[in-house]
Amino acid sequence: RRVWPWVLLVVGVLLVGAGIALDVLVRDLAEKTIAREVETALEVPAGTEVRASIGGGPLIVQALSGGFERVDVGVPGYVLGPLTGDLEIVAHGVPFDLAAPTRELTGRYAVSQEALSVAAPELTGARIDGVSIEGGEVVASGEISVFGASLGLGLGLTPSAVEGDLAFDPTSIRIGEETLT
Repeated sequence: RRVWPWVLLVVGVLLVGAGIALDVLVRDLAEKTIAREVETALEVPAGTEVRASIGGGPLIVQALSGGFERVDVGVPGYVLGPLTGDLEIVAHGVPFDLAAPTRELTGRYAVSQEALSVAAPELTGARIDGVSIEGGEVVASGEISVFGASLGLGLGLTPSAVEGDLAFDPTSIRIGEETLT
């Protein structure tokens, strides 16, 4: 009679341990599958690491709700045209049914100012003396000589994604010290 509480305790601990181990195993498998899917969808070059992590609590609870609460994906050193940067994607409310929409999806592509300076001629098709980041704009600037006087020119561009491609939308023009939006 005195043994049964101990047997039940041991069985309970074993069941909890098995549940945790199963969660870790299934989570690892799901994260690797998500990373492979993102790698294929974004045509990530071989050798570039794609990391995925699933947040939002135990997978059994998320499975009962029909999807993942949060999925984070990171692709360091992702090459996009002439640029190389770190891509981060965060998705909230990701359903298991791939045909159903995700509740919220955000992405961030971080490129160093040096990489922008190197890639600037390819992005604009013109000679650029400098590239800087000012707020949410990438500002390409240079100078021209007008009747022997030097005049500074600049173009403010806001990066965005259009049908999966990187796009730069002009948002301001700088002539000398004046900024026109």
